[in-house]
Amino acid sequence: MTRKTGALAALKKLESERAKLDTKQQELETKAAIELGRMFLGTGVETFSAKSLKRMGTVLGK
Repeated sequence: MTRKTGALAALKKLESERAKLDTKQQELETKAAIELGRMFLGTGVETFSAKSLKRMGTVLGK
Protein backbone atom coordinates (compact mmCIF):
# COMPACT_ATOMS: atom_id res chain seq x y z
CA MET A 1 0.00 0.00 0.00
CA THR A 2 1.43 3.35 -0.98
CA ARG A 3 1.25 6.45 1.14
CA LYS A 4 -1.29 7.99 -1.22
CA THR A 5 -3.63 5.02 -0.93
CA GLY A 6 -3.18 4.97 2.83
CA ALA A 7 -4.04 8.63 3.06
CA LEU A 8 -7.11 8.17 0.87
CA ALA A 9 -8.30 5.28 3.00
CA ALA A 10 -7.72 7.30 6.16
CA LEU A 11 -9.64 10.23 4.69
CA LYS A 12 -12.60 8.02 3.77
CA LYS A 13 -12.58 6.54 7.27
CA LEU A 14 -12.50 10.03 8.80
CA GLU A 15 -15.44 11.15 6.63
CA SER A 16 -17.40 8.08 7.70
CA GLU A 17 -16.66 8.72 11.37
CA ARG A 18 -17.62 12.38 11.02
CA ALA A 19 -20.96 11.40 9.44
CA LYS A 20 -21.63 9.02 12.34
CA LEU A 21 -20.75 11.74 14.86
CA ASP A 22 -23.06 14.22 13.10
CA THR A 23 -25.90 11.70 13.34
CA LYS A 24 -25.16 11.04 17.00
CA GLN A 25 -25.06 14.80 17.70
CA GLN A 26 -28.48 15.28 16.10
CA GLU A 27 -29.91 12.44 18.19
CA LEU A 28 -28.47 13.88 21.42
CA GLU A 29 -29.70 17.39 20.59
CA THR A 30 -33.20 16.01 20.07
CA LYS A 31 -33.07 14.15 23.38
CA ALA A 32 -31.76 17.25 25.16
CA ALA A 33 -34.57 19.36 23.71
CA ILE A 34 -37.13 16.83 24.92
CA GLU A 35 -35.58 16.80 28.41
CA LEU A 36 -35.59 20.60 28.58
CA GLY A 37 -39.15 20.75 27.36
CA ARG A 38 -40.28 18.31 30.03
CA MET A 39 -38.56 20.39 32.73
CA PHE A 40 -40.40 23.54 31.65
CA LEU A 41 -43.86 22.08 31.06
CA GLY A 42 -46.20 23.05 33.83
CA THR A 43 -44.04 25.94 35.07
CA GLY A 44 -45.90 28.58 33.11
CA VAL A 45 -42.96 29.19 30.79
CA GLU A 46 -44.84 27.52 27.96
CA THR A 47 -47.18 30.53 27.84
CA PHE A 48 -44.38 32.78 26.58
CA SER A 49 -43.92 33.34 22.86
CA ALA A 50 -41.19 31.44 21.04
CA LYS A 51 -39.30 34.68 20.53
CA SER A 52 -39.41 35.49 24.23
CA LEU A 53 -38.32 31.99 25.19
CA LYS A 54 -35.37 32.17 22.82
CA ARG A 55 -34.35 35.55 24.20
CA MET A 56 -34.58 34.29 27.79
CA GLY A 57 -32.59 31.19 26.93
CA THR A 58 -29.87 33.29 25.35
CA VAL A 59 -29.65 35.53 28.39
CA LEU A 60 -29.66 32.59 30.81
CA GLY A 61 -26.97 30.86 28.78
CA LYS A 62 -24.62 33.79 29.31
